[in-house]
Amino acid sequence: MRPDSLARDLRFALRLLGRTPIVSGVALLSLALGIGANVAIFSLVNALLVRPLPVEDPAQLVQVQFSRDGDRPTTSLTYPQWEYIRDHQDVLAGVFAAGTARFNLNAGGEMRPAQGIWASSRYFQVLGVRPLLGRGFDEEDDRRGGGPDGPAVVISHGFWQREFGGDAGVLGRTLRLDGHAFTVVGVMPADFFGTNVGRAFDVIVPFGAEPIIRGADSLLDRRSAWWLGVAGRLQPGETAEAAALRFRALVPGLREATMPQDWRPQDQADYLSDRLDLVSAATGTAGSPLRQRYGRPLFVLLGIVALVLLIACANMANLLLAQSVARRRELAIRLSLGASRARLVRQLLVESLLLSGAGAVAGLALAAWTSRALVGMLSTRTVPVDVDLSLDWRVFAFTAAVAVVTGLLFGVAPAFWSTRVHPGEALRDQGRGIVGSTRPGLGHLLVAAQVALSFVLVCGAMLFVRTLVALTSQDVGFDATGVVVATLDVRRTATPPDGRLALFERVREAVAAAPGVDAAALSFVTPVSGSSWNMRIAVPGYSEAGREPSSLVNGVSPGYFRAMGTPLLSGRDFTSADTDEAPDVVIVNEAFARKAFGQDNPVGRTFDLDGYAQFPTRRLEIVGIAADSAYRSLRDPLPPTMFAPVTQEPRIASDVRMVVRASTSYAATQAATLAAVASIDDDIVVSLKTLEEDLNAAVLQERLVALLSASFGVLALLLAALGPVRRDGAFSVARRTNEIGIRIALGAEPRRVAGLVARQVLLVTAGGPPPAPPP
Repeated sequence: MRPDSLARDLRFALRLLGRTPIVSGVALLSLALGIGANVAIFSLVNALLVRPLPVEDPAQLVQVQFSRDGDRPTTSLTYPQWEYIRDHQDVLAGVFAAGTARFNLNAGGEMRPAQGIWASSRYFQVLGVRPLLGRGFDEEDDRRGGGPDGPAVVISHGFWQREFGGDAGVLGRTLRLDGHAFTVVGVMPADFFGTNVGRAFDVIVPFGAEPIIRGADSLLDRRSAWWLGVAGRLQPGETAEAAALRFRALVPGLREATMPQDWRPQDQADYLSDRLDLVSAATGTAGSPLRQRYGRPLFVLLGIVALVLLIACANMANLLLAQSVARRRELAIRLSLGASRARLVRQLLVESLLLSGAGAVAGLALAAWTSRALVGMLSTRTVPVDVDLSLDWRVFAFTAAVAVVTGLLFGVAPAFWSTRVHPGEALRDQGRGIVGSTRPGLGHLLVAAQVALSFVLVCGAMLFVRTLVALTSQDVGFDATGVVVATLDVRRTATPPDGRLALFERVREAVAAAPGVDAAALSFVTPVSGSSWNMRIAVPGYSEAGREPSSLVNGVSPGYFRAMGTPLLSGRDFTSADTDEAPDVVIVNEAFARKAFGQDNPVGRTFDLDGYAQFPTRRLEIVGIAADSAYRSLRDPLPPTMFAPVTQEPRIASDVRMVVRASTSYAATQAATLAAVASIDDDIVVSLKTLEEDLNAAVLQERLVALLSASFGVLALLLAALGPVRRDGAFSVARRTNEIGIRIALGAEPRRVAGLVARQVLLVTAGGPPPAPPP
């Protein structure tokens, strides 16, 4: 094909589209919606699962992973494990470790969070990322307690702009994290977000400063604290499989050197049997919560929008078939003048591809807005989501491919059908002015296919909506209305670890006495927050096939069930007499009682809680039964759970949750809580949110999928409705003007003619044959 010939085809196609602006506009809108939906979902798939990290040669990055038969692989390691790998490995060209963190920027009172990363000294060097300003970390910065010039911090580009106004003199400035002074030594480029896709950082802090932040709760020497990931860069020319074979030689020494000494022999044996692998980290390190939650739903949505696009293609094919009837005379004349059928097919395909190309451009603009709106829906106040949605060659290539495939899908069949016309027959039909009988059967099949696909999408959307309704309407075992969750962090106070419980109790009493507060109670875990605590139990006469019996655990203070609105069905609540000097007691829920004791009343019965070396096995007496309630997730059946009094726990962490039930607004409850906490110790850091926020976040995935599937289902119905109405309604009437006029002239009533057209639309929509003309 010569370039000048193609240019003529394009100019002719543009003139043809300009002659019918309304029809062309509706067609462009249909294509823009169909293509835009596909590009929007693909942009999210690309950003979350496909796009490589913005680092040097990301294909060479691998992450250390441990797996055990029957269990899911894990990429979480302890700091002692990291130290052993760092000091003994010679397989990878370089290794680094990193973990997530959350720091407080405020001096006291309510927390102002900064998303952070704990990182080893070679973090930037192994990734091959250079700071925009200043430097990264060196070995001195990673020393415990900070380097010779004090603890250092590297900040993100966004944090630099937000907190320092983009000041070029930021290097050397002091930034206070959790009340401790850090010196800013570097600013990262704008496109660097770390290695955890979906979670952007504000600050990066070396591991050496961790004891400064956490104090007595430091995790650096704990062999049972899994909280960081280890990754590295392959040697040039080496594969991940070959490197893993050599890397596994470290495992025996690694396990022996980092064995948790407080574990039971059976658990230590399992620990020694773990298998080490190296998995690709080219698109980000494993363990991203955003990937885990939305990886599969995004592919489901990609399939849904592909069906929407098929409906739009069928719609466009129907439109072109209808238009081809009006162009029969034009095509017949061109054939009679010597134009080949291939030449006409090419002209019609150029028109189709031009239409799909214009729709793709409009769809790309629509997708850019839609994808950002979807990411905004994924974010919550406490867990912000940051995804790089900038357009790259993958998005452009996908859009171009969709445009070409779409143009061919709706253009090929009409092009070949339209050019089958016989010149003499077409001219005779045109001369009579009666073309109503020339409707192609293919058009009816396309309409029926549109309606069928749209109903499939609507039914699927109804299933997703039903799942959401079931999750949000179920009885969760507590009343979240008016409940505020306050996280109390006492690390900045002068209180020693053995005095934390008394401090927390004074704070609880002060909050409970605040105006508008009906109840306040301490809790180690709050429902549907994503946190969990599981312990092994030994109940006489009870066992579980294939595994040791266990139960979820929560530590609570007296009044917890009242604050949560969870009924106590039998027995008693905890009291101030349940101290560490009194017999150990526990309250269990109905699911625990059924699982461990069947139909028997468990109140007064005892069982053993299997502990560790520093927490020896304890015998617990059941003093009450609480109603079942949700724990970690709303998707699972209400689980067996036991509640222990916080006053009998052997160790209290530096932070604890407090549930506050109030009859006032959130703003009033927030102010009253902060004032009450400050009256006890203004160095306590408080983070506040409502329990309803956690409930909404727990069903965010289902809500998003239900909303999108319902929206795409409605869009499919609209597109399907446009097809038969436009083709068998407006175009049919336009083509049969002479016929309709003759019928009316011969005495046919207008309502019967209108009924004929309406019946034709309804029958074709239902997938039936067109009606026979009335006598």
